[in-house]
Amino acid sequence: MNMNIEKPATIIAKELNENIAAQINKSGLPFFVVAYILKDILNEVYAVSQKQLEADTKNYQKRLEEASKEADKEVETIEPTE
Repeated sequence: MNMNIEKPATIIAKELNENIAAQINKSGLPFFVVAYILKDILNEVYAVSQKQLEADTKNYQKRLEEASKEADKEVETIEPTE
């Protein structure tokens, strides 16, 4: 039996947090160095998030316009009944 059960985002986030903490502790780097590294990572994540938001917004607006055009076509093709 093949069951595809998706892991909830909350569990994935918890595991990611634990893995990051473990790697930081394992690295032996001073925390001020770790802070710089995490700041750089956060900046990269923020930039990618912004790009994704812009792409999602553009795609959503395009789909809204297409749906509006489709609705207009449907209204044009409806013939009044007497």
